[in-house]
Amino acid sequence: MASDFKKFNLGLEEKVENRRVILRDTHYFVIPSNVIGRNRDKENIIDLLVKPIDTKNIPVIPIVRIGGLGKTTLAQLVYNDERITSVFPLKIWLCVSDEFDLARLLCDVIYSITGKRCDGLPVNALQTHLRMLLNGKTFLLVLDDVWNEDHVKWMELRDLLMTMGNFQQRKIIVTTWSSKVASIVGTIAPYNSKGLSHKDCLSLFVKWAFREGDEKVYPNLMRIGDEIVKKCKGVQLADTIYDTDYIVQFWMAIGLTESPKQNKEWENVGYDISKNYDDFLTIYPHTINAADHIRHLSFSGDNPLRAPQSFLKNLKGVRTLVILPSSGRNRIIEEHFVNASILNFKFLRLLDLSYSFLEVLPNFVGTLKHLRYLDLSRCYRMSKLPRSIYKLQSLLTLRLLDIDCQLQLPRNLQSLVNLRFLDLTEILMGN
Repeated sequence: MASDFKKFNLGLEEKVENRRVILRDTHYFVIPSNVIGRNRDKENIIDLLVKPIDTKNIPVIPIVRIGGLGKTTLAQLVYNDERITSVFPLKIWLCVSDEFDLARLLCDVIYSITGKRCDGLPVNALQTHLRMLLNGKTFLLVLDDVWNEDHVKWMELRDLLMTMGNFQQRKIIVTTWSSKVASIVGTIAPYNSKGLSHKDCLSLFVKWAFREGDEKVYPNLMRIGDEIVKKCKGVQLADTIYDTDYIVQFWMAIGLTESPKQNKEWENVGYDISKNYDDFLTIYPHTINAADHIRHLSFSGDNPLRAPQSFLKNLKGVRTLVILPSSGRNRIIEEHFVNASILNFKFLRLLDLSYSFLEVLPNFVGTLKHLRYLDLSRCYRMSKLPRSIYKLQSLLTLRLLDIDCQLQLPRNLQSLVNLRFLDLTEILMGN
C-alpha cells in the first residue's frame, strides 16, 4: 500500500518512467435472468451465427449501438447460449478497447485457449503457435468494444485468421459504438436494435432501484420511476443503475440527496425533481440557443469541443457540465473550451470530463468553490492535476478511473477535507 501511495503522490513523490496503456476489460459471464427485453435481439444474432453466410471472407457480424444500449450484454447472452456452444465447440472472448495491437490480440487468443501467457514473442511465432491450436477447429471469436478505425490493422488480423483452415467454419462478432468500425470489419450489414420498450425499461428500472416487492409499497416512487423511464426513451439503464456508489455520488453533487425541507416526504421531493427536466439540456453541434433557466448541461456528438457556443454565456446558473464520449473513442476537448466553461459557469457542482483527450486542467479550476464532483476518468493524455485542486473545499468525489499510471496527484490532496470518494480503480491494479 505504501508503494502505491508513492506512485500517485499521496503524501510522497515519485516519478513513473515507463508509460503504458491501461485497458478496459470485459468478460463473457452473464446471468440471463438479470437481462430484460433482449430475447428477440439474441435470437436474431444466433440465427445469423448458425446459418451459413455466403462470403469470401471470414464471416463478421458487427453489433453497433450507442453507449448504454447493452452491446456487451447482448454479446454475452449469445456467447453463453447452449445452441452456440453446440455449434462452436471453441469460443473465445476478447475485450479489444482502444489498443488494436496484433501481437497483443494473438497473445490473448492463445491465452484464452491454453491458459498460458506468451507475451514478448514475435508475431511470426505467435501465428505459428495459433495455427497449431486452431487447425481444423470451428470457433466463435467475440471482439468486444472495438474502437480501431484503421483498416490496415483489421486486415492484418482478418487475413491471418483466414489462413488457418476453412474460415467458413468460423464466425466473429464485433461490438462497437462506431458505424465506421462496423463498415470496416463487417461482412454483413451491422446489427442495430432499437431501445427497450417502455414496459421492459420500467421493469429494468424496478429491478435495480427497488428491493423485491418494494415497488408495491411505494406507489409514489413508482410514479417517479415511470417519468424517468419515459425521459430515457428506451436507453438501457443497467450499465448505470447497477453502480450504486456512482449514482449516490452523482446525486449528492447536484443536491438530490439533501434533506427535504418543510416536512416534505422524500417521494414528493423526488417527484418535484422529476418535473424539472426542463432544467436539463443536451448540446449538439446544431444547437443554437438555450433557455436562461438551464442548470444541467451535457455535450453530445463526435465533433471536437474547441469553444463553448456563444449563447451559453447567458447561462449563469449552470450546476452540471458533462462531456459525453464520442462514438467509439475519447472526445477531443481543447483547453480553451474548458477554460471558458470554468470561467463562465462559476456555480458548477459537477464537472465530468471523462473519456476525453484533455491534456491540461487549468489551475483556476480551484475557483469552483461549489464543485462537489470531478471526473477525469480515462483522460489518458493528462499527466498531472493542478496544485490549486486543494482549494476545492466542497469536493466530495474525485474519480480517476482507468487513467495512465503516469498521472501525478498534488501532494496537498489531503487538504480536501470533505472528500468522501477517491476512485483510483485500475490505476493501482495496473501497477
